[in-house]
Amino acid sequence: MWLAVAGLCAACGSSGEGAGSSASAAASTSGGASGEKAAAGGCPEGAYKRADPGFCIKLPDGYKEGPFEERPNAQYPKKLRFEGPSSRSIVVSWGAATAEYDRAVEGMKALSKPSKPEHKLIGAGELPGGKGYFYQMSYGNGIGQAEVLMKTGKTLMNCYINSKEEDMAAQLEACKTLSPL
Repeated sequence: MWLAVAGLCAACGSSGEGAGSSASAAASTSGGASGEKAAAGGCPEGAYKRADPGFCIKLPDGYKEGPFEERPNAQYPKKLRFEGPSSRSIVVSWGAATAEYDRAVEGMKALSKPSKPEHKLIGAGELPGGKGYFYQMSYGNGIGQAEVLMKTGKTLMNCYINSKEEDMAAQLEACKTLSPL
């Protein structure tokens, strides 16, 4: 079930930090899970590419692979954080079955309904080509939240941002480039 309170996303771990064990960024590149840059498989030139589970994402300038976590009891048990020049990050998590897509989209639609008068929905809808769903909202205090949900093979992937609104456009565009290899 997807839950959010004041920018907390249960699907991404509480306040984006995760509830499971943490592994170093180096661990995320072992066993064939490479963080090399690539321009193959439909990935944009210069995109970050990861072999397991097979995705790429075109990150904003200055973003680097950060900690990888495995959280066995989470909806998305694997999570990789990309850390940027600001204190905010982009979090990509995966592992839920594609069969959960419709339920997950309904959860995202519920999250995108402003819960306070100062909260405002900026945008929501299907991604081009039917590859997923996104929403973006403003909390009215200079902070916003956005999520992109994507189907890839038998796995769902989630890209989550809780950030300063001035950084949000570039981060959301990065999340929308999330693509299967």
